[in-house]
Amino acid sequence: MPRLYPAIFSTILLLLVGCQEIERIAEQREQAKLQARSAEISAELGAESLVLPAASETLGKLYYVHVKASEVRFLPDEKPFASDLDDDARTLIEERIKEIAAKNDPTSLVILAEPGALATVSQLKQVCDEVNLPRLVEPLLPGMKFHLAGEQRAGRGSRPICLSWKDPPRHAQRYVFECSDGRITFLDISRLDQGIQRIQSEFHAKTGALPSARQLQYLLNNNVVGDGAYRVTLELDGGVRFVYRKADPDAGELLAEMEGEASSFRAMLNNLEPQECWFYFVGRESSFDVLRYAMRDAADAGFAFGWDAMPEDEPIVMSSGGSRCCASDE
Repeated sequence: MPRLYPAIFSTILLLLVGCQEIERIAEQREQAKLQARSAEISAELGAESLVLPAASETLGKLYYVHVKASEVRFLPDEKPFASDLDDDARTLIEERIKEIAAKNDPTSLVILAEPGALATVSQLKQVCDEVNLPRLVEPLLPGMKFHLAGEQRAGRGSRPICLSWKDPPRHAQRYVFECSDGRITFLDISRLDQGIQRIQSEFHAKTGALPSARQLQYLLNNNVVGDGAYRVTLELDGGVRFVYRKADPDAGELLAEMEGEASSFRAMLNNLEPQECWFYFVGRESSFDVLRYAMRDAADAGFAFGWDAMPEDEPIVMSSGGSRCCASDE
C-alpha cells in the first residue's frame, strides 16, 4: 500500500498544475477581451468631433494652437511651423503668443496636443508662463476632428472640449489619477504620506529627533515606501520634492474596466461629493484615450478637475507640504 503514495501525490500534483493552467488560460482570455473592448472604446473616442468654443466665462476669449508630431499651427488656418522649432520658428511663435497675451480683454491659449508632440508642447507652455498667458493642454487622439464653434453645424458624435476650468470647492480634497500604459491608476497621496510619516516616526523612536531633509532622502530612497501601486522617493535639487513612480505596471483599470459596474474609478465618482473634492489627472501620451474618458466622466458627474499631459518617463513630482515636513539641515 505505501507504494501507492507516490502515484497518488503525482496525480494530485498534476491536477493542481492542470487547474492552475486552466485558470491562467481563462485569465489570458479575459484580458484579451478587455484589451479588445478597450480598443473599441478608444476608437469611439477618436471618432468624436470636438467643438472649440470661442470663449469661456473663467478664461475669457480662447485662442487655439494645434500641435502635431510634425507641425505647429495657430487656428484658424495660420501658416504652420515645423514642430522641431528652430530659432526663427520659436521667435515667430513667441511673438504670436505675446500678441495674444497683450489683448486688453482676458484671453487664454488652448494647446491641442496630439501624441508625440509633448516636447513642443512643453516649449509652448514655457513661453505662455513667461508672458503670464493662461494656457491649457487639450489631449487629442490621432486623427481626431475638431472645429471652431459657429464654423459648421456640430455633427453626430460632436462634443465640446472639457471646459472644467472652474475653481475647486474651498477646502476640497484633491484626488490624483495617472493615465498611463492604457490604464487609469489612483495615486493615493494620503496613504503614501502615512508611509512617509511611519519612516519618520521610526527614525524619531531611534534617535529622539526628526530626520533632516538629507536623512529623510536617504531613508526614502534606500527603502521601499509605497502602497504596491506607487513608490515615493525624495529629491532635494531645487527644494524638497517628493517623487512618485508607478511600482506595478498592471495597477489600475483598463478602459473596458472603467465602464464596468465593478470599476473602482466609477465607484469613486458615485461615492464622492463634488462639493467636497476635485480630481487631478496626469495623462501620458500612450493613454490620451484613457485621459479623455476619465475627463468626460468627471465632467458629466459634476466634479471640478484639472489635468496635464506629461511624457512617458517623467515622474509625478510634488513639493513638500503639511505632514511631509522634516527637520531642516543645519
